[in-house]
Amino acid sequence: MLLDNAIASSAKWLDACNARLDGAAVEASDRTRVSAGLLHLSLEHHGAIQLLISNKPHPHYGSACALLRPQFESFVRGVWFHHCANEQQLKDFINRCEPQRIDSLILAIETVPGYEEGLLKATNRTFGK
Repeated sequence: MLLDNAIASSAKWLDACNARLDGAAVEASDRTRVSAGLLHLSLEHHGAIQLLISNKPHPHYGSACALLRPQFESFVRGVWFHHCANEQQLKDFINRCEPQRIDSLILAIETVPGYEEGLLKATNRTFGK
């Protein structure tokens, strides 16, 4: 029953998030396009996880778990590009260069107001990174 409540709460949150984002205008800058694209990908992964574990009577827990790491990383990268990346790092990413390691991105993000609690670092540790 606890899992069913969590699934219902997650679905409600995702519906509210999608309703707020539907038709939202995005500033025409490279920074906003990159960060918004990554954050949107994170939301898509969340929706896919939601769908996979809600598949009754045969949920796909393994497939849902496989999406947890990419969901987390797309969120972290989206936040980092929005708040922390300099112009050269942004241009390098657009030109298909890999950004820094995820733990380095998290350290930078956790200096941004609202992200200082250490939750991203703790979550990253749960993935064994």
